[in-house]
Amino acid sequence: MQSPDSPILPQKTGEVINWRKLHGSAPSYAVAELARQQGPIVFVCAETAHVPILEKELAFYLGSAAPVITFPDWECLPYDRVSPHPDIVSQRLLALHQLPQMQQGVLIVPITALMQRLTPAAYIDAHTFWLRVGDEFNTEDFRKRLSEAGYYSVDQVMTAGEFAVRGGIVDLFPSGMETPFRLDLFDTTIESIRLFDTETQRSTEQLQEIRLLPAREFPLDPESIQSFRQAFRATVAGDPNQSLVYREISKGLAPTGSEFYLPLFFERTETLFDFLSEQACFVLEEGVMENAATLYDDIQQRFENASANPEWPPLEPRSLFLSAEQIFTGLKQHRRAQLLNLDLKAEKHIVDFATSAPRQFTLNPRADNPYGQFLDYLAQTQKRTLLVAESAGRRESLLGLLKENGQTCQVVSGWHEFDSGDHRLALTVAEVDRGLDLPLSNIEIITESQLYGERTYQRRRRSDKNRDPDAIIRSLAELNIDDPVVHEDHGVGRYRGLETLNIDGNDNEFATIEYLGGDRVYIPVLSLDMVSRYVGGGPETAPLHKMGSDTWIKLRTKAKEKAYDVATELLEIQAMRMARRGHAFPQVDHSYDAFAAGFAFEETADQLQVINDVIDDMTNVKPMDRLVCGDVGFGKTEIALRAAYLATAGSKQVVMLVPTTLLAQQHYNTFADRFADW
Repeated sequence: MQSPDSPILPQKTGEVINWRKLHGSAPSYAVAELARQQGPIVFVCAETAHVPILEKELAFYLGSAAPVITFPDWECLPYDRVSPHPDIVSQRLLALHQLPQMQQGVLIVPITALMQRLTPAAYIDAHTFWLRVGDEFNTEDFRKRLSEAGYYSVDQVMTAGEFAVRGGIVDLFPSGMETPFRLDLFDTTIESIRLFDTETQRSTEQLQEIRLLPAREFPLDPESIQSFRQAFRATVAGDPNQSLVYREISKGLAPTGSEFYLPLFFERTETLFDFLSEQACFVLEEGVMENAATLYDDIQQRFENASANPEWPPLEPRSLFLSAEQIFTGLKQHRRAQLLNLDLKAEKHIVDFATSAPRQFTLNPRADNPYGQFLDYLAQTQKRTLLVAESAGRRESLLGLLKENGQTCQVVSGWHEFDSGDHRLALTVAEVDRGLDLPLSNIEIITESQLYGERTYQRRRRSDKNRDPDAIIRSLAELNIDDPVVHEDHGVGRYRGLETLNIDGNDNEFATIEYLGGDRVYIPVLSLDMVSRYVGGGPETAPLHKMGSDTWIKLRTKAKEKAYDVATELLEIQAMRMARRGHAFPQVDHSYDAFAAGFAFEETADQLQVINDVIDDMTNVKPMDRLVCGDVGFGKTEIALRAAYLATAGSKQVVMLVPTTLLAQQHYNTFADRFADW
């Protein structure tokens, strides 16, 4: 039996070793240890869904010892007229920029991304440049350079690949960055570079330099457009002007789905193998090659289905993707390990690792001590044990549980501190779901999923920043043509749809509002905070104001006076409420955590925020004053269940009021199911 502390790779290029009996998070642990000894390591996933799990596990085990880079796929079905999200493009370009210089670390890549043909490294290098404080800065040259690198000129920067020029201020969200930057200019010199927040638009930390990567995986400069036109005519049969994508790209535009014509912009494409050094080693999850063959068959089928559309003539699969045979040819240029499950396959060159399957603990809510099995195990085990909580709040709850039952537990910063120390029982915070059992090292990691059972996690690749609900800009999806809308400055008009206008040589989309007499106002789609839906009655009774008249000014003045009166009354009511004392329910404890674990899904960011707000209200002595609103299926019932549990735990009864008998029965079944063990 081999310890995963010392994983083995073949000595010669092209050879493969089969790794077996790696249970729980042991595959990530073995890859992390391998990355400490040599590198770089390419960890190929059989499924895209495995990527976020491995990202968190490798970050947990490696810490700051070596970088963990992810190269995601586009998350678009082949030949769909859909473009990848800008955040995904940003992450891909950053990974491709870093790979040639990567000497140590782990690259995580799903097989779907490994199969893709990629933009050449020369394109990325040619469109990557630096900005530094004190540099000379020509606004027009900069605007042109960004446009050729795939950046979009907008009024307000919100996502990667956008920039805005407003006099002596330039806002910029470079690819590969998590936050945008603001350049302050003094005449033609960069005076300062600062981070800024997209929600508040306020500048924060100051920097001396920033790096700009291209914002798109293909260029749209005149030379590249000409290359595309020539390659399109040489590749696609028939009249090219019948193709929408040909016409749009010829105009310098990039319609959604243009990425599936990437090979036409370059003389030759590259693959991920071209970005890797000869020293790179591969570790493949089980099923990678089988999935590659299946995926290529699916791509071929989708190509045949898409061939019937002359406006979007698809390119041959071989020009966009690698087949399973081509993937295997690329892998043979590197040393590699293949993960296998237990003894299901009789393969040569096998290494069996000394790991055990993470144990599952049964939580019995009806018992006097629901955590009895777990606590008894901790009391008698001779292994050094690291407990992993999902959050600081859950960590404190577990600490309280252990303290109540006489267990001494040390809080550590992470795996490295525990592994290098001598703690018998320790606790840390990490987003790790799978445990680890190392018999040879006498070490065990127990995660919360082993206590509360498996949950349906919906890990999000892109950053899910907690946005203030009051700061969310209204979406155009809420408006229909001819809907009455209200503009803050001009009054009630009619929404006439979107129009594309050319401003300073750049095409931008504007929402059009028409007023009495045919006057129109054009609102940038990123400034819709000035527009709201008319709610004063039905559309047929909504007024139509005239721009420039004093009608709207008089109405606003009168509304302000009424609003002032209402605000005064509300303040008096709120003051009276704040002066009173209400009932404070007891703080949540580990029993609440056990109840919450019965929820079969991961809470969304908004749902979790509301749950915490409701709990804060209920445990406060001030009277509660909160209304929770949400559409069907957005998780309101779970919020009510958590509040009901807190109330019953505080020796109070709960009454659930619903508008119909059917809803009463549905909620009865839900509550009966969740409270069955309580």
